[in-house]
Amino acid sequence: MENLNTSVSFSATYSVEDDKLRLYASERFDSDLWEKLKAMGFKWAPKQELIYGHWSPNKEDACLALAGHITAEKITLVERAEAKAARLDDLAAKRAHEATGYAKAAQSLAERMNSGQPILMGHHSQRKAEKQKQNIERAQENAEYAANAVEYWNYRAEGVERHANYKADPGVRLRRIKTLLKGLRDQQRWINHGFVVISLWSKIAEIKDQESQTKMAESYAGAYLKTGKAAPDNTYYKLKDNEMTAAEVIEASIAWGERIANSRRAARIINHLLNRLAYERSELGPVARFSDSITAAILQTFAREQGAFKPKASKNGENWVLSSSVPLPLHISSELSLELSGD
Repeated sequence: MENLNTSVSFSATYSVEDDKLRLYASERFDSDLWEKLKAMGFKWAPKQELIYGHWSPNKEDACLALAGHITAEKITLVERAEAKAARLDDLAAKRAHEATGYAKAAQSLAERMNSGQPILMGHHSQRKAEKQKQNIERAQENAEYAANAVEYWNYRAEGVERHANYKADPGVRLRRIKTLLKGLRDQQRWINHGFVVISLWSKIAEIKDQESQTKMAESYAGAYLKTGKAAPDNTYYKLKDNEMTAAEVIEASIAWGERIANSRRAARIINHLLNRLAYERSELGPVARFSDSITAAILQTFAREQGAFKPKASKNGENWVLSSSVPLPLHISSELSLELSGD
């Protein structure tokens, strides 16, 4: 990450309610730093005088680099919505006052014109009368604009409060949990792919016959597995052009798979998603215990939903064994299999 050192002091917070990081600066800072933050996806909230952005590893690193640590956001989503609604109500009141002022001005100008003599074409007063007419029309237009603005800001204020209530609705929270689980599966799928790659090339490395090993390396160097690419980019062409030997391709591909399987970024995102899932489920309230009979299909479906790779469930006496050809997701088990009791 680029150096973000600055003489300005920052504090950083995170809100699990809206999954946003917020940066508070002690004073105005230079535009170069702002451009770096903006490139990461941060935005400026002028009314709140803060910088915010949805959580990501890069944004979290930036907040830590600037503030040193991140604390929990003290203002809740509802309180923030109420404050925003209050600001919008004030704007609506101002526009209502403006609308009244413009309407009064238009009425006053019209009365002054109606009380005088008619416009005489070619008379020296014609220009003044036409200007007054334009002023009336402009005042009427401004009054109409301000009146429409009143309705707009009132609508916005109601919408902000509705949105806060909507976010807390149990049905919406359930859909958010499903979205988080999908994100969890996406990250876990990438880690699983790393283990699949390691397994594939480790088997090829064990082939004793040199010719057969080279053929297998050529076959998979440019291939795509169900989980993704079997080898790093351009490996096939380097092998065909004799820039790499079969042994070097095997070594490079295993190392590539290990980097994927041990991806620190993916692990951070998974950890973040698990914490968010824990929060959303705690806010959802008690969940009824599953009362039907456990079957292999139910256990396999549950494991797949958590990101397990082709899970298999089988009976072992009174217990169940959940297994996969690659390690199970860490929040289930760090092993290839897990034995579960009926409870």
